[in-house]
Amino acid sequence: MILRLALLAAASILLVSGSLGEPVYPPGSRIGLEPPPGMVPSGTCFTDRARGAMLMVTELSAQSYARVM
Repeated sequence: MILRLALLAAASILLVSGSLGEPVYPPGSRIGLEPPPGMVPSGTCFTDRARGAMLMVTELSAQSYARVM
């Protein structure tokens, strides 16, 4: 059973890593990611106007992160 789960996990990792595309870097951002289907770069974030959704990722300095936590 454990061998079967290990093989399934390895196969899943290989399938996912093979289907990953190149990261997209929105203008002014050092963070790149492959946006979900329907999301397109828009300024410093990704938007999907049809669904009214927005995906924004931000960077924090160590001092800012400590204050947020």
